[in-house]
Amino acid sequence: MNLIPASSNSVTDGITYDAPLVVDGIEEDQKSTFFSNGQIEVIGGGSLIINSYGTTQHAMASDDEIDIREGNIGIASASVDGIHSNNGYYQSGGVVVVNADSDGIDTEGGAIVIDCGELTVNLSSEDINAITSDSTIQSMEAPST
Repeated sequence: MNLIPASSNSVTDGITYDAPLVVDGIEEDQKSTFFSNGQIEVIGGGSLIINSYGTTQHAMASDDEIDIREGNIGIASASVDGIHSNNGYYQSGGVVVVNADSDGIDTEGGAIVIDCGELTVNLSSEDINAITSDSTIQSMEAPST
C-alpha cells in the first residue's frame, strides 16, 4: 500500500457484517476492517486511519505478514486486535498508533521486529497485551552517540 505523501485516508467498517460472499465454493474472509490474504507493505508519506467497529474483527489483519516501512497508521478503534498477522509484524519506519480493546499487535506465527519508527499502543484494560507473539519479539537498540 502506497500512502501518497501528505494524503489523509480512512477506512471504517460497521458493527455487523453481512454473510460472507462465496466465490467458487470458498467463503471470503471477513477478519478485519482492512484485510489481505497476502503481505501488507506500507510505504509513502501519507496517513491511514482505521476505525474498526466490527465486534469480532481486527482493525488491520493479514494471513501473511505486515511490514510498515513509512507513513502514519492510526488504529482509532478495534474491538479485537488492533493489528493481527499470521506470519509476522515488521516495522522499519513510520508512525503507528493503536487503540484496541484486545491485543495491540498480535502475530500467530512470525516474529515481531521493530527496528525503527514510532509505535504507541493504548489499551482499554490492564489484562490484555500491547504486543504478543507465538514467536520472537525483537526491538533494535538505537545507536549511542
